[in-house]
Amino acid sequence: MSKAVTFLKPWRHYNPGETAGFSDEQADRLVAGEVAEWPATEVSGEPKKAAGKPAASQGT
Repeated sequence: MSKAVTFLKPWRHYNPGETAGFSDEQADRLVAGEVAEWPATEVSGEPKKAAGKPAASQGT
């Protein structure tokens, strides 16, 4: 089985912001070591909207 992680810090040839898949054990170690985090996706597979200010609506 494999898990995807998104890097927070440089690690080997990966840069912050990149997402890659690893074995369950390696992914867990990367997240536990705060080198990576679990990708921000919803069940549908669509990326989550960023928290914070809502997008400006376009008036008509």
